[in-house]
Amino acid sequence: MDPESSEITTTVFVSNMHCGSCVKTIQDALTSLSPSPSSVDVSIVTQSVTVKHPRALPPTMIKSAIDNAGYDIMSTPTETRPSPSWSESLARLSSLATTKRNRHLDNCAQ
Repeated sequence: MDPESSEITTTVFVSNMHCGSCVKTIQDALTSLSPSPSSVDVSIVTQSVTVKHPRALPPTMIKSAIDNAGYDIMSTPTETRPSPSWSESLARLSSLATTKRNRHLDNCAQ
């Protein structure tokens, strides 16, 4: 089997999923990617998204699709993030409170 054609699993932790509309929005965002994932499991209980996908679909693209749909990426199990500075945290919060939060709330209102 060609290593490039085999599938991998990526799990992303998301902080602000709370309803069926959130689940559907994330599933739709991910299934529209190319190449398409073979499965997408979204769990409100664990606040996680587990995606089985071809190696040709990079985990960064999966995270970007979730982020662009209006959800906050916390981490992936293999990722460690440096702690942001206080000013970086405040700047991120103010931007999240506008565009991303509005996208998210628009999806939940449907």
